Amino acid sequence: MFSLIIRQGFLLLWQILVLICASSDLLKYRMSNRIICQIAFVGIAQNILFRNGNIHEVWLGLLPSIPFFVITFLRPKKLGGADAKFVAAAGVFLGFEITLWAVFAALVCALLIRPKGREPTHNIEIIPLGWFLGFGFFILSAMKIFLDNN
Repeated sequence: MFSLIIRQGFLLLWQILVLICASSDLLKYRMSNRIICQIAFVGIAQNILFRNGNIHEVWLGLLPSIPFFVITFLRPKKLGGADAKFVAAAGVFLGFEITLWAVFAALVCALLIRPKGREPTHNIEIIPLGWFLGFGFFILSAMKIFLDNN
């Protein structure tokens, strides 16, 4: 019982940090490296405490961020590096499969639901992808914990 309460506390802390980071991207088009590092730290601590230190899950969780890093280096004006770091930090907590699903859902939503009222810069509409990523991470993390407990 005590373990479940601690695990729920980790989830709540992690979700609050994800929402702070995602909201920052929506409002300022910037995500704090400090918050992203805290998201990763909570994920690593959760893996050590509740997955018996299964480091393979941590490394697999980083895989969905690789395409984001590649795009960031090849086309730096198209995707910010914070999005790639955000996916990597979330992957540490969520694991490979759930992170992959969250990224897929976020990309689909970002393409379908473009924020209205933003002025395009240099004929390119900027979409705050971190907001969509954060929303996907938040929803799927809650589903993961719910399914793990049932």
